[in-house]
Amino acid sequence: MTTALHLTVCKDIISDFHFFKPSKRQTNHMKYFTIILLFSLLSIGNLMSNSTLEHDYIVDNSEISITVDNKNNSNFFIEINYDESLNIIKYKTTVKVDHIKIVDYKGDLIYNLPLESKDVTIGKSLLENGEYTFLFVNDGNVKRTSTVVIK
Repeated sequence: MTTALHLTVCKDIISDFHFFKPSKRQTNHMKYFTIILLFSLLSIGNLMSNSTLEHDYIVDNSEISITVDNKNNSNFFIEINYDESLNIIKYKTTVKVDHIKIVDYKGDLIYNLPLESKDVTIGKSLLENGEYTFLFVNDGNVKRTSTVVIK
């Protein structure tokens, strides 16, 4: 008896929705709402996927390879570049970097360079062939890292 009553109530509810037809005005409003929602979600997704880096996270050529290890927080870097004519590595950051620690592949500290700048320039001639980690330090904390391979 309970099952039959339950089925009858469900059938009545479903049939009520089946016969519900929105007016043309309500349908148009729903279309506009859906379009606005779609564009909003696409815009938010686009903003979240873009970073302040213009093109690449990686500089890679026959002399050097540079990667940003922390891509989720890439808004720390504005620009990463290697100038082949001057043999210098350039980083531009959104905040002032107090100093950079350069560590080799074994974890040994090679350089601890004081900077106090948003523009970081390091001569490739300071480094021999090998893999290095650049630790960007601000207020005593490592903010970001970058891996540099000199070929």
